[in-house]
Amino acid sequence: MFDKVYDIPERFSHIFWSEWSTVKNTQTHGVSIAYRMLTHGDKEAWDWTFEHINNSDILSACDARGFDQNIKHYVESVINNHHA
Repeated sequence: MFDKVYDIPERFSHIFWSEWSTVKNTQTHGVSIAYRMLTHGDKEAWDWTFEHINNSDILSACDARGFDQNIKHYVESVINNHHA
């Protein structure tokens, strides 16, 4: 499902501000991208994340220190329901 490497669309550049030039694609920066996208609170960013980033990278991002536990529980439910 995630064999293809995706670059972050330009429309999300504001989420990455100073990191935009270093965060390149989902294969090499999946966890970092997922963290930024999920903590930004933009529904379109969330949708893109679930469609283009590996679930293991998304879950790793949710395990980062300081990640909102309510968001983590929601993300886990989305991933679990997607595979049900």
